[in-house]
Amino acid sequence: MAEESEGRDKRRSVEETLINPICILMLVDTMGGKKKRSLKQLERRRRSTGQSQRTKQRRTVKPAERKSMRIISPEINDENVVKQLKRMKVLTPYTVGSRFDLRLSVAKDFLENLHQRGIIEYVSGGRNTKIYKPAS
Repeated sequence: MAEESEGRDKRRSVEETLINPICILMLVDTMGGKKKRSLKQLERRRRSTGQSQRTKQRRTVKPAERKSMRIISPEINDENVVKQLKRMKVLTPYTVGSRFDLRLSVAKDFLENLHQRGIIEYVSGGRNTKIYKPAS
């Protein structure tokens, strides 16, 4: 028992000696928060922000105006629409939507109606995208 208590005392004395002012400073320095930058780092940062502001001024371009997509599909009986569809090799919702300025959901429904009327033929497709071609 006496040996165990001596071992504990030695451990305590070692622990107490480890916690000295230098260790405390090291612990405080490693705590969270923003660190102070050196002069060289500050100088680099100042130069880079000046350059980035100049390049931003050069690159300032007005964003393109967004077109509003139509929600109503074009008339199926319209001759111009049928002619444009016959000229296209492949009909997908994206190609039809971009050609007639339609939303994709409206273009999908439009293609489904054309397929039911026999104006276009189903080629292939998965769950999301179906591919059609003009009926011959």
